[in-house]
Amino acid sequence: MEAVKYLYQVSPWLLLCLECAALVVVISWPMVKGKSWLVASLLVFFLVDLCTQLLSSSATPSEPVLMGPDEYQQLWNDWFQLSCLAMVGKVLFVIAVFQLGSGLKRFVSILSTDSDARRI
Repeated sequence: MEAVKYLYQVSPWLLLCLECAALVVVISWPMVKGKSWLVASLLVFFLVDLCTQLLSSSATPSEPVLMGPDEYQQLWNDWFQLSCLAMVGKVLFVIAVFQLGSGLKRFVSILSTDSDARRI
């Protein structure tokens, strides 16, 4: 049971590291159609997860604290804005996938016509 507790505490930070690594890998790609959309979506995902970690660590102190209506309203506003930003990141990711798919089809067609020209 303790291992699950530690895994739950480590996994969000591990996810942040994986998102950062994915961002570095995507930035190192050559310029293809849809790369900018993918970089933007990964940046949004990274920012949302980072802000979520910071909010959850500040919202759950070790001792229980009673929140007033202003603090509660601010906490809900922050979570709502992060949820909307996460939705924007998902939309950007879908756009990136379609853009990368069309770019890959074009790249494959160029390669196939080039290999056909070499055979002749």
